[in-house]
Amino acid sequence: MDHSNVDINRQLSQAGLKSHSELIMFNSMFNWIRDNKETFPSLKRIFKVGGRMKVSDEFDIKDYEGDNVKDKYVFKKPLNSWISPELMLYENRLWSLDISLLDDYLSKIQDMYNSFDGRFDIEHTYYKHLDPAKVELFDDVWVEGIMALYGTFVKD
Repeated sequence: MDHSNVDINRQLSQAGLKSHSELIMFNSMFNWIRDNKETFPSLKRIFKVGGRMKVSDEFDIKDYEGDNVKDKYVFKKPLNSWISPELMLYENRLWSLDISLLDDYLSKIQDMYNSFDGRFDIEHTYYKHLDPAKVELFDDVWVEGIMALYGTFVKD
């Protein structure tokens, strides 16, 4: 895997630009997975779990194996934004994508990165840029952990 972006990611993260850093890391990782598919012949879905989160006891992998999630991103149902009542966001404590969507995701990275304007983070950006027809929404994604901003325990 190409680790040439490690220093840039560290600098972005230390500057508080974690959404930028996350997209760069996904770009590297997803390109590597796409280019090395034979390494993972049974890979069907990729999950992203937030750094302070863990899957809870209620999590069931079978929820991610049905026809309803084939060729789909899976997020918890969107929330209204704190920025403006007409904006929405997908929380990213746990989200996933079907392996068939790697190229779709990679094709959107530059536009997503360019949409960071000081107000929007990756959660707003996913809502704005991912095709709703390719998104399956769950009431709960069954993760738990400490929210960074407030230091409070959450269970989704």
